[in-house]
Amino acid sequence: MDCIGIDVSKQKLVLFDGNKEWVFPNTTGLERFQAWLQKRFTHGFDSLVMLFEPTGPYSHKLKAFCAQEKIRVHILNPKRSHHFHIALGRRSKNDPIDARTLYAYHLLLQETDFQVPLLNPRAETLRHSLSAYQLAQSSRVRFSNHLEAARQEGNTPPLLLEELAEEVQHQRQREETLLRTTIDWVEQQPELGTAFRRLQTIPGIGPITALCLLQLEETYPDANRQELTALVGLDPREKQSGTSLHPPKRISKNGHAMVRRLLYLAALSVTRGEPHFLGAFYRRLVLRGKHKKQALIAAARKLLLVAHAVYRSGEPFRAMVYEGSGEVNGY
Repeated sequence: MDCIGIDVSKQKLVLFDGNKEWVFPNTTGLERFQAWLQKRFTHGFDSLVMLFEPTGPYSHKLKAFCAQEKIRVHILNPKRSHHFHIALGRRSKNDPIDARTLYAYHLLLQETDFQVPLLNPRAETLRHSLSAYQLAQSSRVRFSNHLEAARQEGNTPPLLLEELAEEVQHQRQREETLLRTTIDWVEQQPELGTAFRRLQTIPGIGPITALCLLQLEETYPDANRQELTALVGLDPREKQSGTSLHPPKRISKNGHAMVRRLLYLAALSVTRGEPHFLGAFYRRLVLRGKHKKQALIAAARKLLLVAHAVYRSGEPFRAMVYEGSGEVNGY
């Protein structure tokens, strides 16, 4: 197994192959990098593996190149590489050192940890659309908060208040347009449109949450229940030391923050509504002595797993009314 650690930046790829450092421009197609690989691996890329961190759009070119050439990769979580860098005792940080750190990390991995990356154009379109929607939403919230603060002060010129109010309205319209455009695109895709409508048969799941869940399922089609829970940061994290330090378990809060927030708000809304499976599940946990927030987080996780089952089964949600057990048949 021939490994290459690659530090990816906007303009260049810095490589370390175990002996020497190499630098190539991070351009579309990666022609110079491809020519170097073909000269070095004349019999194909079967023995070649690569490690690199996801750096947003900058690493997409490398990921697409590896998918095209069927090169196995391990895309390392930046938090793991950061802690590994510290564990190695390296005080300085630059691109060549990062490439060496990534190369060293491959010694901790098995060959099965390297896979040819899969590109899903539908997942990428959903990711870009939801990112634009989230940006518009955060911009609207900032302007709205600024407007409210200006009104509370009482000495803001009326003309400025009017301009801010118009901007808030403009941001809200942009937000609605982006959401509508995304939903229209999803509805035009036969499989996605069906799954989108099916997810919304679950109590508490609205259009935005359904879109986020679709993007999650499309991006990680092979994820199981435990992996999906970890991907949205709802997995428990334990911190224990000796006999004196035993704090309560908390969720990791790693992964997709937007999905986690939407699921929590959905659970908060649904558990206070009419009796059904999630409300019964929440109340049962509270009766067992769980704090209400812990029970809400557990309900959010339950909602995620139910959505996962509905998405995979191809069947709409079967509504359940609380009958004393609080269980969800079939999920």
